Amino acid sequence: MLKWEICYNPVTIGELISENGVLNKICRLYSIAEDKACHADWTSWFFASPFKKLTSLEVYGAHVMALNGNLLDEEGKMFKIFQVLSIKQSAEILRSYVIEKENNDRVWKAKQILSQLTLTSKTEDKIRQEKEEILRNYCEIIFKELQDIGYTDKATYLYPIIKDKIKISKQLAKRLYRYQAYLFLKKIKNKKDIKESKLFDVGFLKNPSNIEDLKKKIITGIPVEFVKQQCRDIVVSKYLKKFNSYQSLLSELKKLENQ
Repeated sequence: MLKWEICYNPVTIGELISENGVLNKICRLYSIAEDKACHADWTSWFFASPFKKLTSLEVYGAHVMALNGNLLDEEGKMFKIFQVLSIKQSAEILRSYVIEKENNDRVWKAKQILSQLTLTSKTEDKIRQEKEEILRNYCEIIFKELQDIGYTDKATYLYPIIKDKIKISKQLAKRLYRYQAYLFLKKIKNKKDIKESKLFDVGFLKNPSNIEDLKKKIITGIPVEFVKQQCRDIVVSKYLKKFNSYQSLLSELKKLENQ
């Protein structure tokens, strides 16, 4: 089974299945590479792609799987191409690629499987089951990271609903920003240090009378997006750390998803 590094490279479904999506590019660019033409273009794209942390063999496996319809593992059981998505969603993503190869028995068999999985209409129960499966997959990844290697910033990117639902009050954001500014200012010796850090918008820092005036302006100034993101990560990390079991996290994710 391919090891997809979703923790490091979250990719939206839209990016995957669009005409210019990731899998489409993998297929096209590997075809070019196999013909030994424009190899430099392919290499350049690969290292700038969302899959740059995958090995070349893993990406090649995605290409082969997409074109040959190899949807079975060694034991003949279905497996999920993307570990966070459901089997049906994985199948839907690959469907447009396997139907291109008509004269291939394996692809024909895969198309039969896909026709059963990619239903045109879904019942409410099926939709609910699919959402729950996705929740469980996300939950497993997040909680494993929390338990096995401790919290890291990666976990905040794994579940967009958490960020959407957690609201940061203006008062809390201001306190967090000032704390970030305080830590930052402890290292400041002169104006050059501030500009080189690129953490703060320096537009309001013109012509300070002295270093103290400069520091005062920073404390009351506006943080750039990077600092805002740090403030959000502080809140989300504390939020995630309160869970002491897989079940408690899953329960909370369900509540958030339904709000």
